[in-house]
Amino acid sequence: MFNAAYIIKYSECLSCEQRDEYLADAERLSREISAVNLVKPLLPGSVPDYNLYIELGFKDEAEFKAAKSIDAWADLRAKLSDSTQTAAYEYAAFGSDIENFSDRPAGCHRLLIFHILPDAPEERIRKMKENIVRFPDYVPGMVSCKIAKVVESSGSMDWNCAFDVDFELPGDYLGWYLHTPYHWAYIDRYFEPSSCDFCIDPHLCSVYCQSDSSFLSNYRA
Repeated sequence: MFNAAYIIKYSECLSCEQRDEYLADAERLSREISAVNLVKPLLPGSVPDYNLYIELGFKDEAEFKAAKSIDAWADLRAKLSDSTQTAAYEYAAFGSDIENFSDRPAGCHRLLIFHILPDAPEERIRKMKENIVRFPDYVPGMVSCKIAKVVESSGSMDWNCAFDVDFELPGDYLGWYLHTPYHWAYIDRYFEPSSCDFCIDPHLCSVYCQSDSSFLSNYRA
């Protein structure tokens, strides 16, 4: 599965009615781009404090590249580039490097995109990815996840890695995931500048939204 995700902040001049129209347009354009799509308002606690989440799923990178040539993709990008509608957005496109999937149902989707520092040792990066993708084995409520190199990005950072996750419920992300001992014992070291394993820029994009089903269950091998 190959993915393209947009995290969007509405222009402050948009009225409530115009925001509803923006959401409806995003839903329509996403359906035209891919049958596998997730378009939902972001939930409180997302960082940055943006408004809307769009994630598009494709069978592989070739299908993703083909989708970029259709009118709906151009129309979506035009909407994002229109400062009267969109104040800012983050974008990342990525495949699958390591996966940890299950067949359990999901009702929440979360994406973390970040920047691995250029001088980070390859062995440390490999271990970091392996540790991160083991989260579902230790966190109740985390259904499936994958981590991958970002092949295209834009926004406030040169994003180069994505951690894509399905949870059973939003509370599982805010509760079990954020407070599990596995987090501070095996993961925080890569994000903490004072750690000898530090390899990830502190500027992160970590957002979540409700979902109607497991997004990562699409196109599973």
